[in-house]
Amino acid sequence: MRSTCFRRWLAVEMTVQENWGVSLPRIREFFQSQRDVKKVRDNHFRFGRCEIFLTERSGGAVGPIPVPRTQVEFAGDERDTEEIRRRFHLRFLSAGG
Repeated sequence: MRSTCFRRWLAVEMTVQENWGVSLPRIREFFQSQRDVKKVRDNHFRFGRCEIFLTERSGGAVGPIPVPRTQVEFAGDERDTEEIRRRFHLRFLSAGG
């Protein structure tokens, strides 16, 4: 959980929490591969004025197949938040077919 003090410093304009069926290491690798994303801690990154927090959740399953779960929280300036979310979605969203 983020501290109230941190939230006041950030002056959050936009906060989005998403749950993904992607493992924490894969998501962490994505953010580490972005040249303009800075690693703050293992599961905390910064893109411009957007903070990104990763939290591993207990996995689920689709029938007998285990599915990892990771919560991704984006918080900060609306423009920066939308830009890094767009990149993230382009990497991890896929259409079935």
